[in-house]
Amino acid sequence: MVGFEIQIKSGRVVSFPTVPTGWDISIDNDPSWDTQLRGSSKVGAAALDVKFFGGFLVIEKDESLGLKFEAKGEIIVTEDFEHGR
Repeated sequence: MVGFEIQIKSGRVVSFPTVPTGWDISIDNDPSWDTQLRGSSKVGAAALDVKFFGGFLVIEKDESLGLKFEAKGEIIVTEDFEHGR
């Protein structure tokens, strides 16, 4: 795995306890409760196993504005670090 992106509506990231070595992590906890989380590997040697995603993130829901909570994401993988899917 070489990257991921998560979009959260009516929620925010409360905790991201483990930042892997060699990774860029960006968390935008926008005051509108629309949150973006992005991560990408700087080098191939820092690629992660799918097990990383077991409990890697704590999210707080806030539906007080009448908007339904939603979290969706994408994982970018590659075999050769030239072509992602």
